[in-house]
Amino acid sequence: MNVCPCAVIDAVSADDAGVLAAILDPSLCIIRSGRLALIACACDSRAPDPGQVVRWMEQLHHRLDLVPLQYGERFDSHEQAMDLLAKSETHLSESLDRIRGMTEFGIRILTDFQPQMSSPTPAAASSGAMYLRARAEQQAAAEGLTLAMKARIREWIGGLPVRPTRLRFEGASRLVPHPAVLLLVSRADARAFAEQYAARCASLEYVTRLTGPWAPYSFVRAADSLEL
Repeated sequence: MNVCPCAVIDAVSADDAGVLAAILDPSLCIIRSGRLALIACACDSRAPDPGQVVRWMEQLHHRLDLVPLQYGERFDSHEQAMDLLAKSETHLSESLDRIRGMTEFGIRILTDFQPQMSSPTPAAASSGAMYLRARAEQQAAAEGLTLAMKARIREWIGGLPVRPTRLRFEGASRLVPHPAVLLLVSRADARAFAEQYAARCASLEYVTRLTGPWAPYSFVRAADSLEL
């Protein structure tokens, strides 16, 4: 039977996690190795449903510090999973320390940024050279708006009574059409943070929507986030 890893926790939390995992789904198991333990799911040739994995992680996250792992990994045995934990213990322990006691929120930016153009838009260009100039101006204007938005949001977040400890920016994509600011907030302050966002979001010049709290998927890697 294959094993699909879901998250890493402290070994000292494994007993509590085992109880919760048994309640959530009998296919979940705890694999210990040194200071760490792996929450995993017994699976056949297919990975478990991703929506179900997210629901498990959210339920466990409210009780435990955990580092969510990349969806879709599979190991042939418990021994192979234990080998991963042993080889990656330092990195995983650092990630766990970074998000200990924390939860993740997102502020999705819904404002549609339309840069002001002094020359024709790329679609209206009448020659290749004009198209390239218009395209370069459009990209530069969009980058300027993005930089201004990032600076303003960092300033706004810095003035909140309940402040996140880290943030990172997530650009728009084909699947997620609006950029976002992802925030690492103390679990103890999660409700207060959501309440102050609701009370103060009108003072931000952008139309936004708060998401979360989630397990801190976006802060596993230190290089992707900035301290506040």
